[in-house]
Amino acid sequence: MKLIQEYGSVEGILDNLDKLTKSVRTKIEVDLEMLELCRGLARIRCDVELVCHADTCRFELNPVQVVSKFEELEMASVCSWMGVAVV
Repeated sequence: MKLIQEYGSVEGILDNLDKLTKSVRTKIEVDLEMLELCRGLARIRCDVELVCHADTCRFELNPVQVVSKFEELEMASVCSWMGVAVV
């Protein structure tokens, strides 16, 4: 966290590796591949074409199954939170 505060970003740290202590620089250099993997996995991609209609994304609960499952789990009181009546 200290390095991020000092250099502003991961890119800032990487641009200033020569200014870091040898031990810190070595730790970062040893894990550069993992750093790039993590950055890639964390990146939010907005350039991906996605075709999705609101009708197909609608989530509907089956009230009978919901009540049955919560009763089985001895959590029937949760049904009232969800607006599902316990029979």
